Amino acid sequence: MSGILNWFANPGWAAIANWLVAAGALAVSIIALAVSIRTQRKQGSLQSRLVEIEEARELSRQQQARKAMLRAEIIRTEHRSISQFRLQISNDGEAPAFKVMAWLEDDPLMEHRAIPGNQHEITEIGRRSSVSYLLSITFGLHPPWRFRLAWQDESGTPGEYETTLTI
Repeated sequence: MSGILNWFANPGWAAIANWLVAAGALAVSIIALAVSIRTQRKQGSLQSRLVEIEEARELSRQQQARKAMLRAEIIRTEHRSISQFRLQISNDGEAPAFKVMAWLEDDPLMEHRAIPGNQHEITEIGRRSSVSYLLSITFGLHPPWRFRLAWQDESGTPGEYETTLTI
């Protein structure tokens, strides 16, 4: 131990030791700075990616808010103890559907034999609402039927829906 103290007692060796300690501290500082810069770049890149994901989610949410989502089904109702069948078209979307066109077995809806006369075709369906048409189901005229819908909404992308209607 005294050898080390004697070594530092020499002014020349003490100056070299001070210089080495300062150089070591400088090297550690430079390495810490490099690691810090690298970490900040990674964090910046990650933050940019998170912002992109959030912006994409917001855009998707806004697009969904401008879309109508139509679907159709046959529902059974009771009226004065008599079963009636209705074709119900529902809009589960957040936007109204307009210019709605429907086909039953490739015939325009209002021209198909299963839709009795004296009903008006509805071409607009509000958000979260539905419309229905009375159906004439007989032994010779019954589902399954192919059913298609086409519409426009605020999103600007035409909507389409196709299903097989059954009881």
